[in-house]
Amino acid sequence: HPLPEGVSDSLTNTRNVKSPFNWKDRRIVILDNAETDRKYLTHVLSNTGIEIMWMDTPDKAIKFFESNKFADAILIEMSPANIEAAEKIHNISPVPIVVQSLDNQSDEDRQLAMKSGCTEYIIKPLSTTKLLTTIDNLFVKK
Repeated sequence: HPLPEGVSDSLTNTRNVKSPFNWKDRRIVILDNAETDRKYLTHVLSNTGIEIMWMDTPDKAIKFFESNKFADAILIEMSPANIEAAEKIHNISPVPIVVQSLDNQSDEDRQLAMKSGCTEYIIKPLSTTKLLTTIDNLFVKK
């Protein structure tokens, strides 16, 4: 299957390839409701062993952390509602937050995301290597 539009990747045939990342004891919350992003991220993260908690609305993500649930990182799609949620989550739990954004977002959007508690800001089309190394670096810093 071709990768979703807006995604660049060199891992098109990775089902039986062992990942250099072993995150079997890690959990990531992904706040994104786009089906193509879900397919791509599932594909990329499937060989790492990480547990993925999908949240399709900002309210669900906030409630997840308000109920004292734990995650090692959060990956969110750039939107005003998601950035507002990131700020609330950051105040509840010091979990590292990565924002994925289209390349047409302004520098102001990036600054807003960082002021809201986001740790990293990556641009689409996502490079698999960039995404995985960004997440891995967050785990190393913890």
